[in-house]
Amino acid sequence: MPAWAAAISGVTPAGFGNCTSGCTASSASASGGFLGQNEVPRVAGQNYAYVVAQLKAFRERRRTNDAGTMTSVARTLSETDIENLGHFLAGLR
Repeated sequence: MPAWAAAISGVTPAGFGNCTSGCTASSASASGGFLGQNEVPRVAGQNYAYVVAQLKAFRERRRTNDAGTMTSVARTLSETDIENLGHFLAGLR
């Protein structure tokens, strides 16, 4: 599972914002879990617009190259959740 898929369970980091579907970020973010490894892409510091576009594509099943993992996660996200995740991931370094 991509490391950033874990972004909807665990501990909410400070400044993440309000999520309407209960989205939070996992402790993986504190231990570098958004930095990427092996076949998992780095999403820390990724462009906001790109993150938002990809999450919407997964949610709407226009992007399906993930064996269903991100699709099943993204379908639970509201527009606000996606925007908050975009800002959160873009702000990570």
